Amino acid sequence: MGLSAGGHLTLLYYAYNTFVKNEKNVEGIKGVVSYYTPANLKHLFDKNVKSVFAKVATAATLKGLPTPTKEGEYLYYSPIFWINENMKPVLLVHGKKDKTVPFSSSVELFKKLKEKGIQVKILVHNNGDHAFEFENNDIQTIKILNETVKFMRSLVNNED
Repeated sequence: MGLSAGGHLTLLYYAYNTFVKNEKNVEGIKGVVSYYTPANLKHLFDKNVKSVFAKVATAATLKGLPTPTKEGEYLYYSPIFWINENMKPVLLVHGKKDKTVPFSSSVELFKKLKEKGIQVKILVHNNGDHAFEFENNDIQTIKILNETVKFMRSLVNNED
């Protein structure tokens, strides 16, 4: 499980290792929970992204902006590039009003996972910004947190 950049790294690690069939590296993983994760790092440079930190941190890490010459590198480090049919269930959570990672990033990821036949569920907070569960104390946030726990319990209870 991971939130934001942690979700990005969690999903990237899992998708990459299942793609290259490195079973030892994913042994014991029963599924992935990913909160407001950038599926494609280029999405962090969309015009509606207000987080300068997300842009600067990504550009610094990848040593450049997502220009045509860096496009391949941005894609290589994006989980969506590695989505494959060997993956176990995935839960995506995102707020529609996220100004750090566009909601569309999770929608695109959801579609790609479905396309590959992965069991996937997306939970959407209609008024949620980035890290909404730390800010919002409303019924929708509580429902999303309860659904997350339910998803994780189902993975543990469904032993392979």
